[in-house]
Amino acid sequence: SGKSRNHAFGLAIGGGAGVGAALAASKGVVEGAYTAGIAHRKARGLGIDMPIVAAIRAIVDDGSDPEAEIEKLLARRAGLEGE
Repeated sequence: SGKSRNHAFGLAIGGGAGVGAALAASKGVVEGAYTAGIAHRKARGLGIDMPIVAAIRAIVDDGSDPEAEIEKLLARRAGLEGE
């Protein structure tokens, strides 16, 4: 949704804003920014590959470059989920 805080946060990050600036500009809590790391740790603990969650966590928690994370996602071998 265009009114979603998570959506607005992602657009800000994609537009070049830093995580801190994007969070500060939010009109409320950006749940996804705070739960990406939790979801990533849970998935890893269960042996579940969640590359998009891993990319979001890297951007939000580690300051990874969004373009670099997109390149990593696009470089993955194509195949069926669960292979």
